Amino acid sequence: MTTSRMALARHLHAEGFCVLPLLPGGKQPARKWKRLQTSRPTVLELIDWFAHNSFEPGIVTGRISGITVIDCDSPEAVEACEAAGITSSMTQRTKRGCHLVYRWNGERNTVRVAGMPGVDRRGEGGYVRAYPDSIHWTREAVAAAGPVPDVAGEHGGTLFDELASGAALEDPPDEAAGEPMEWDEERQAWRHDFLDGGDPRSL
Repeated sequence: MTTSRMALARHLHAEGFCVLPLLPGGKQPARKWKRLQTSRPTVLELIDWFAHNSFEPGIVTGRISGITVIDCDSPEAVEACEAAGITSSMTQRTKRGCHLVYRWNGERNTVRVAGMPGVDRRGEGGYVRAYPDSIHWTREAVAAAGPVPDVAGEHGGTLFDELASGAALEDPPDEAAGEPMEWDEERQAWRHDFLDGGDPRSL
């Protein structure tokens, strides 16, 4: 039985994740959403988005939800992560690959984790789509998953150090994938919260 959008959103909200509305069939936010990086929506907002509209749930990553997600966008990306020792006990299948979920430890957004195409990191200032597998996500599962593993990076340091320094950031993300992003000089990270006139849009 397919989990309804409303049931999935209510479950994630009850477990303390910050839910945002996405346009049907894609990854574009249906509403301006900067507020959701620091404040979770109300139950009435969830009802409006997922019962009265055809929006689909997404999950804000970073501090507000307490998670960092490694986004593997293809079977090859999944295999590359496994070979590098990047695995998690908390996952969800996506249309083309999977999301590996970890406890947030200050990470921000980046692309090409350890130089691997199709492997991105969603942290502070980011979000991911909620797929049916996330109906099993709980706070206990986040705690058990632990932080992103500190594996070796391609530039001689650890993966986390390279991400923090931006050493693994070589090219901008592919906007053709439907996720326009801009480089945030202050954060030293790619952001896909749709910068508008220099300021992130707010919900």
